[in-house]
Amino acid sequence: MIKQLNEKARTIITTDGEVDDMNSFLRYLLYSNEFDTEGIILTSSVYHYAGDDEKGIKPERWTGEKWIPYLISEYGKVYDHLKVHGEGYPTPEYLQSIYHVGNISFKGEYEQETDGSRFLENYLLEDTDERPLYIQTWGGTNTTARALRSIEEKYGHSPEWSTIKKRIEEKVVIYIILDQDDTYSEYIAKKWHIKVINDKFNFWYFAYLWKYTNYNLTRKLNHDWQKNWLIILVHSWQTML
Repeated sequence: MIKQLNEKARTIITTDGEVDDMNSFLRYLLYSNEFDTEGIILTSSVYHYAGDDEKGIKPERWTGEKWIPYLISEYGKVYDHLKVHGEGYPTPEYLQSIYHVGNISFKGEYEQETDGSRFLENYLLEDTDERPLYIQTWGGTNTTARALRSIEEKYGHSPEWSTIKKRIEEKVVIYIILDQDDTYSEYIAKKWHIKVINDKFNFWYFAYLWKYTNYNLTRKLNHDWQKNWLIILVHSWQTML
């Protein structure tokens, strides 16, 4: 038990590019010494996607593919300082190397194999670590669904399929915030018995229902300096695009 408590959780982050997820990613970087970060994948959601010119799909609140590398480069500026205060921070070079763009063209799109889905597919197939793998889903599950579907399509009729499927199902935990497209319910839940943490209520309390939440909680997150910092952050990635 002591060994388990001392082990870092290992995780792959999948996220769209809404401002709240930018905030989450920036905060995650400051605590990244507490985790083994195995991958970072940009994806889409019902609220946020890049569009597809060939199919006549217009972008929806799209913020581009560069904000994650940009924030990692900003993290690089304070990396040496962070190391003074804690061990285990990943290098900015490593974090840049594990960044991939997944399925971003439309809400719930998982027909296309992408750099992000192939990375996740290969990671799941080659994974030999016995620790659970937490796939964080800050946007939609479509890139994860594509990776799992690719594995099923390639191995579903092979003799080793039951072994591959069981190993993935026993190891993977999908953490979902608000279930932001239908690929979990339409594919993953029907085809895979993977443990899911579906976190709906924390987000509601600290987002859409913010003004109705107990002031003793919200007052600590409602200062002028926090609002000014958010304005600076948004301006930074807007000028970068």
